[in-house]
Amino acid sequence: MSGNALRITAILLFVGAILIGLYGLRASQPAPELSAPAPVAAIRYTHVVASTDLKAGHVLQASDLELQESETPQNLAYSATNDLIGRSLDSDISKGSILLPNHFPQRGAAAQLLKSGERGVALKVDEVIGVGGFIQPGDHVDVLLYISTSNGVSVDSSAQSIIKDVRVISYGENLQQVNSLQQANAEISKGPLAPGAASVPSVNPTVGAGGGHSAVLAVREEDVAKLMLAASGGTLRLSLRGAHTEQDRGSDLIHLSDIAQGKPATVAGPVSQATGQARGPAR
Repeated sequence: MSGNALRITAILLFVGAILIGLYGLRASQPAPELSAPAPVAAIRYTHVVASTDLKAGHVLQASDLELQESETPQNLAYSATNDLIGRSLDSDISKGSILLPNHFPQRGAAAQLLKSGERGVALKVDEVIGVGGFIQPGDHVDVLLYISTSNGVSVDSSAQSIIKDVRVISYGENLQQVNSLQQANAEISKGPLAPGAASVPSVNPTVGAGGGHSAVLAVREEDVAKLMLAASGGTLRLSLRGAHTEQDRGSDLIHLSDIAQGKPATVAGPVSQATGQARGPAR
């Protein structure tokens, strides 16, 4: 073998020895430890549950309710106890059960708008009675009464405000939106708004001014009979109130003869004093 061949062979053996040494050195080092992935936090959902056994007809108090977290979503569940305090149950509920809309009496959209102590009363309206048709659900109005009386010799007319500051919950086909009760439909995803589970209807844009034939007023319970009596004894008209709160002076009664003589309006008592004059037919 020539000298060049020997040198090449020696170089290759030397390089091979180095590579083998490096491989052995690397193989002798411990393998790096693999870090475990960080645990993913579970999503928790808050639901209102009964803190004790409850019977149908029971009016919920704060002590009857508590919040409970769960990993399972319940779209119809309530997420705040304040949504339920004061509401009456329609069925028995056992301790720990999630409260759902079907546990409460179901009410229509208009009934959901009535507050405690209020009753919805419908009045027939036209463009004149309804302030040119510009009354909208959510507005506040006064109810005026006109009476024409006759004693067989003379005829006199009178007018007065019989009910002050009542809320209009519907006008024609339009129904009031709760609060921006906007929040209502949005809150159904996390738990329906307290009154009920139904979506709150929005104003029907197809009904314009003068488009309604009736208006439903949210009248105090004690004023319902007064309004019915007034409607049967005279002519009613609505007076639209402005956005600013005004101080009411009572029921202002004025006669046509007072206007002719320049007398100021007087503060009258209940509407029965005015309707008591109605002995002849109303016109």
